Formats: sequence, structure tokens, C-alpha cells
Amino acid sequence: ENKGVDEIIKFTKKNTLLKHILVCGNDVKGHLPGQTLISVKENGIDINKRVMKTLGAYPFLTCSNQDVEYFRHQVTIIDRIGLKDINKIKDLVLDI
Repeated sequence: ENKGVDEIIKFTKKNTLLKHILVCGNDVKGHLPGQTLISVKENGIDINKRVMKTLGAYPFLTCSNQDVEYFRHQVTIIDRIGLKDINKIKDLVLDI
């Protein structure tokens, strides 16, 4: 949940046209990267760079606070954790 979320935040900063992230499929038990990504967006990080209000096992980020705040204000997250139906996913993407 930490390395992947860090990379998504860095990617968002470098790709300023990115406005939406669709989180779907199964979340990995124990680490919960999807839920952690959503928690970053909704709650941010504390002074120790721990993602607040997440259930992930090791939710500490290495991104700068500035990058995290940019991410939080730049993107909209569409939470469809658990959705695996490719046709429904396509429909969601087309509606964005």
C-alpha cells in the first residue's frame, strides 16, 4: 500500500491532465492499497507521513507533503473496489 500509492501520487504530479482515478477490482488483503489510496485523498497524512484513517498494514508514504496535497486536490477518485465486471468498468470509464 505504500510503494504503489507513492508512485500514483508522483505520476499524478507529473501528469497534470489526470483528473480521475477509478479504483476497482479486489483489494489485496492485509495491505489494502485501494482503500489506502482513497484514505490519502479523503484524510491526508500525519506528521509521520502515515496515511490517516486507513486499515493498511504499513501505510507510510515517502512523497513530500506538497505532492500529497497536490494529489488530494487534483484528482477525483471513483471508488468501485470489488467491481470486476469489465463491461461495467468500461461503462464507468466512458461516463467520465
